[in-house]
Amino acid sequence: MVYGAALFALGLIMWRLSLDLVLTFALLGGGVVAALILGSLLLLALNSLRRLLAGASLPWRLGLGQLLRYPLAAAGQSLAFGLILLSMGLIALLRGELLDTWQNQLPKDAPNYFVLNVLPSEKENFAQTLSKLSTHSAPLYPVVPGRLTSINGEPVGNFVTKDSRGENATRRDLSLTWAADLPEGNTLTAGNWWKALPASGQSDATPGVSIETKLAESLKIKLGDRLSFIVGGLTREAVVTSLRDVNWDTFQPNFFMIFQPGTLADLPTTYLTSFYLPPGQDKQIVELSRAYPSISILGVEALLAQVRSILDQVTLAVQFVLLFVLAAGIAVLFSGLQATLE
Repeated sequence: MVYGAALFALGLIMWRLSLDLVLTFALLGGGVVAALILGSLLLLALNSLRRLLAGASLPWRLGLGQLLRYPLAAAGQSLAFGLILLSMGLIALLRGELLDTWQNQLPKDAPNYFVLNVLPSEKENFAQTLSKLSTHSAPLYPVVPGRLTSINGEPVGNFVTKDSRGENATRRDLSLTWAADLPEGNTLTAGNWWKALPASGQSDATPGVSIETKLAESLKIKLGDRLSFIVGGLTREAVVTSLRDVNWDTFQPNFFMIFQPGTLADLPTTYLTSFYLPPGQDKQIVELSRAYPSISILGVEALLAQVRSILDQVTLAVQFVLLFVLAAGIAVLFSGLQATLE
């Protein structure tokens, strides 16, 4: 009964964190099967110790006899302590390794700097300066902040589930952009890409918008749905014409929403890009900031260092919790042994 309640509570926590019922059942089922296999092996190992009792000294006979008297409890305690030690070992082994592995998989010339808030009046000069500074840079994307407010006339809150990608994207302003060509690292999964609108940016039809696939799934958005946005204090509407898979690991500027060219051209705009700069050229970053005071430059290495620091702190906290659990388990074990001896 106790084990069943603990298993149910563990499954409930896993489902609450993952929001994936199949994954929860798979992990729980795998854990139960692994525990049964390991428990059976421990019981076999305990039974094999019976042959050692006759030739063992008195302390060993007493210790082994106690284990063999309650084999199920001994196997359960061994599994619990083994799981705690295994968790501590895995955390120590994997701390920072996943981040390092992911970083090593990136191309050597992957962008390591992002530039935000490039003014339209400085766009051309900045592009020329950047071309001299780096041979690997992303296009300059126009950016307009805006918030999704409704889907087919219904408030977007009706489609949001707690802790989902949709909730994260709708409780804040999104960086909206427009592009004539499908950006690098984006793959269409449904619908068709558009042709650029006339230079005037005018169109009698409702303009189109392309949405990142996982966000569309989270908000139950389909092709042909009509979306409303608040952009610059004004309401803008767009029809979903395509869905896109986005590779977020390219360090290229990526967007949840990409509009048809000309849709937002009449609104105040800044530009965003990313570029690669070889190590040891920090002086050029300082000079770039001085030449264009309005821009903001974010170094990927600095962000990764901050993430690594947070991971180290979280890992240390988890290890302390596991050490506390281990110490509490040992204390309960010795308390039980003392009660048995008395």
